Amino acid sequence: TGADSRFEVEGGLYSIAVEPNGAYLAVGGAGGQIRIVSLPRLASAAQGHAGAGKGKSAKGAASQDVTSGGQILAGLQTQADSIETLSFTQPTGGQPGQQTTLLAAGSVDGSIVVFDATRRFAVRKNLVGAHEDFSVVKVEFVKGTWLLTSCGMDGV
Repeated sequence: TGADSRFEVEGGLYSIAVEPNGAYLAVGGAGGQIRIVSLPRLASAAQGHAGAGKGKSAKGAASQDVTSGGQILAGLQTQADSIETLSFTQPTGGQPGQQTTLLAAGSVDGSIVVFDATRRFAVRKNLVGAHEDFSVVKVEFVKGTWLLTSCGMDGV
């Protein structure tokens, strides 16, 4: 709503990406601002039906197993111009619970920053001038890997 300024980014929002497990999303906007926002979570259907067997209706059990979302988990700003593109990856393999989730952000200033979501969004790599003085219009990880592709207004 207009009264809720938690998500306000001067100049507006330009990009969005959802974390692979659906726990949160990243939104990018003017001035290089990125917000990490939690998403509501629903319990699995199996849990909802198990709760129904204990004297609760399936509808009542499911409504009690919803976690609220909409909380700002982090505010990031390492780039000078607007964030035009965001992409998450979580490579397959490795030990359960030990997988690293990365977030890449491409900016109008030509830079790409890679954040480590499993380490409180610490900067993993800052590629200043990745596309020289041209805007980065798309960053995308190859599914299940850490291989990052990008496209800029320089035609590369």
